[in-house]
Amino acid sequence: MLVVRPAGPADLDHLLELAILSGPGFTSLPEDPDQLSERLDLSRDSFSGKLAPQACWYTVMLEETDTGDVDGIGSVKAAVGLNRPFFSFRVVTNTQSSPSVDVKLDHQTLCWSMNAPAGPRSARCSSRLIAARAGPVACSARPATC
Repeated sequence: MLVVRPAGPADLDHLLELAILSGPGFTSLPEDPDQLSERLDLSRDSFSGKLAPQACWYTVMLEETDTGDVDGIGSVKAAVGLNRPFFSFRVVTNTQSSPSVDVKLDHQTLCWSMNAPAGPRSARCSSRLIAARAGPVACSARPATC
């Protein structure tokens, strides 16, 4: 049976294995034993109530109880953007088409938002035309808004 349980310092080997399996470039799960150990200590202290609520970072493990294998990980930060800016990004693809003139336009928009310490939340979008097939009419694109 699979169970979700709090992660603790004893999970370092399992967490490092998951980090290696996830591959390089997966920035939220670095292949660095020291960083992972700090994260597990932080999770233990978060679950035990030793930290202020806004400082908590809860990490959970998905464990197969019959074998003891750890098959997954999840984390929840109680707050972001309090001490340093927090950015989140998303790519939105908008498609417009006109079958009558055989035109299709795919337009990608990169949207980002930031939570900054002691500052307002802001959001921006940047647009990029990724593909257009124009028959007898010209296609143009304007930046989309978030």
